[in-house]
Amino acid sequence: MNHLLLRTRNFSNKELKNIPIERNDVAVIYRMSSTTPTNKITKKKNIIEINSLEGCKISSNKLLMKRRFIHGKIRTPRYFTSKATMFDLKNQITYYLNTWKTNIICKRYNSSKGNGLFLITSIEDVDKFIQYVIECNPKKEFDINHWIFERYSTYSKEYRLHCTLNGCFYVCRKELLHNAEVKWHRHFMNSVWIEENNPEFDKPNNWNDIVKGSVDAVKPVNIEIKAIDIKVQSGKNPKYLILEVNSAPGLG
Repeated sequence: MNHLLLRTRNFSNKELKNIPIERNDVAVIYRMSSTTPTNKITKKKNIIEINSLEGCKISSNKLLMKRRFIHGKIRTPRYFTSKATMFDLKNQITYYLNTWKTNIICKRYNSSKGNGLFLITSIEDVDKFIQYVIECNPKKEFDINHWIFERYSTYSKEYRLHCTLNGCFYVCRKELLHNAEVKWHRHFMNSVWIEENNPEFDKPNNWNDIVKGSVDAVKPVNIEIKAIDIKVQSGKNPKYLILEVNSAPGLG
């Protein structure tokens, strides 16, 4: 029997490969961040692709993703990019620290699972960040072109919504472990995932607006199925910010 052609490196999604496809003459490809050309995946002429190759390139690149968010008027944290030298970078970051009155999250364009992230809380952190940039570069050189600098959001709650253009079909709340050493960002190593039917999910009053904002974020990135990470304020009718999209979320 013909089965779904899953293209992903995330081992937690392997069960999706068991989904049967009724027609043997059709290849159904589900891209989860994969940018392998279609002709390298299947030789069949009748092909259905879930998530475009272009969309996977956008969703795996923080800078391209941010540009699409801004173009699509998606509610997302403010950010800047830099082409500065090591010396000028300090002046640039100092300006935004003083203007935004909050910390700055530095994100490498292909960061994931907590890797490729750095928090700047003061100008003294810049030297440490520069060394981190060098360590993240395969050539062990200073190259700031592959980083974005995002205004840190102090919103206390974070959710992940799995969405298509038709709506949201699965959602979890990310809650920090009590013994988490790093608390300024949440990922699978320092968080638990609370499902919607759990009283600890703590659904905001304006949940329908948050879902709509998440669904609206699907189209600019040009993929059909994705997970959206959102930070939400505490309290009634809270504000929210869409942090990023993920075309290959873990489903474990």
